[in-house]
Amino acid sequence: MRDKIAKWMIFFSYILLVALNQLLWINFVTISDVVSKIYNIDTFFVGLLAIVFPIVYVIVSIPSGIFIDRRGYKLSLLIGAIVMTIFTVIRDLQQSYTFLFIGQLGIAFAQPFINNSVSKLANEEFPENKVPLIIGLGSLAIFIGVGAGMALPSIMLSYMGFSSMMLWITVSSIIILIIFLISLLLSGMKENLKREERVKFRHLLGLRELLIFSMVTFVGMGVFNGILTWIQPMLSHLNISDIDVGIDGLMFVFGGMVGSIVIPWLVTVYGKRRIFILIAFFISVPILFLIPFIVNFVAMVALTTILGFFMLGSFPVLIDWGTIVSGISLAGSATSFLWFMGQIGGFIIPLLMGVLGPISPDNTYLYAMLLSGILFVILVPFILRVKETQKMNSPGSVSQ
Repeated sequence: MRDKIAKWMIFFSYILLVALNQLLWINFVTISDVVSKIYNIDTFFVGLLAIVFPIVYVIVSIPSGIFIDRRGYKLSLLIGAIVMTIFTVIRDLQQSYTFLFIGQLGIAFAQPFINNSVSKLANEEFPENKVPLIIGLGSLAIFIGVGAGMALPSIMLSYMGFSSMMLWITVSSIIILIIFLISLLLSGMKENLKREERVKFRHLLGLRELLIFSMVTFVGMGVFNGILTWIQPMLSHLNISDIDVGIDGLMFVFGGMVGSIVIPWLVTVYGKRRIFILIAFFISVPILFLIPFIVNFVAMVALTTILGFFMLGSFPVLIDWGTIVSGISLAGSATSFLWFMGQIGGFIIPLLMGVLGPISPDNTYLYAMLLSGILFVILVPFILRVKETQKMNSPGSVSQ
């Protein structure tokens, strides 16, 4: 009974850590004008507080994955939780942009140690048939944190002021660290690490299936970031308010939250992965092509919600599938590699969309949406090459 409680406490702590980290990533995005006045800086430097996260992630992601496979997800989460809390406190030590930026750098460093632990945690603590759902719940925490990071700062700012907002966020970080430490006391630090199965990261690069999944995450996260980055000019042809634009963006994320639960649950029920990835492609592509031609706000919200459901809801399935083809002992490295490629796509594709969007007819971002849809279409033959039940005899594979 104690082991069962400890298992769920660890997972609950993981969800809290992920959600908080995502909130800390974008907590200044919706209040950038206020932050620029308080710290007497240009809004570009406020944006830099968020931009630094994917840059750091690309640098730290793969080393953190190797660390997770060699030392275990619990130690990785512990490092991430402690580092995140320390640098959250540093942000609040002095009302200085230098302290604020250093704090964001440290929190960004902690992010891959937290996020990349999900597949190792799921495979070690839960039955195999529940792993896709557990990873889906972990992905849900990402969307919850993003939603909270977009909505809460402006609300807290209006009710309690900037200093109190920063203090409450710092206190929340300390409380979540304490909850995680309690969960570690219940479960202990011991994990099923098999030293004889430790292999070098380069072996993953020889797995064709994992490379295909990395292409999907590159495009999927790239298009996701691109839509959120350019959503305001993308919807300018509708002549709607900033509030309406925000509603559409939140519904896009909300669709992803629901999809990250429903699609992995369907995978656990039917035991199939490829068919749900393909369904997501076949529904997402027409929506991407349709968006530039929609002139009704309600219809636009409906389509972006459906797009979020299928496009974002498929990501946990890819993480789970990547673990299967790489082997559980390399689950951390495989997850890190997929996130690594996703972060690169999240930088490159929005840039391309930003170039193509303004030159589209009537500012509809038609060319940007066409690029996004075509990239997904190109991936279909590659996904079809991955056998549904295939398990690789890779260096990281373990007998099931």
